Amino acid sequence: MVRVVYRAKLSDLGEEALARSWRQAMSPICKRAKGALGGRLLRTTSEPYEYVIVTRWESVEAWRDFWSQGPPEPQGDPARNEILVEVDGFENAERKKHVEDCDRDGQHPSGA
Repeated sequence: MVRVVYRAKLSDLGEEALARSWRQAMSPICKRAKGALGGRLLRTTSEPYEYVIVTRWESVEAWRDFWSQGPPEPQGDPARNEILVEVDGFENAERKKHVEDCDRDGQHPSGA
């Protein structure tokens, strides 16, 4: 499993609007992207307009396949992302039983 980290400075959007856009963008990704397991939108504490998007994928290939199917986007540019591979066996077994972000229908468990 991999996580892909993308950083963006978004000074022109309010946080509420950004969060709404994030939910609207993630829903179709969770529904149609093979290998997409969800994501998180984070704000840094040191820079008020810097946001970090962390998406979770079954593999680097799944992430690349998804982003190769549409128009170029910064989140799909390998040069603008950091790809992190999870270390097998590091997470405890109980945590692995839970789906972190998306259920099988592509909906966020909280309904967001």
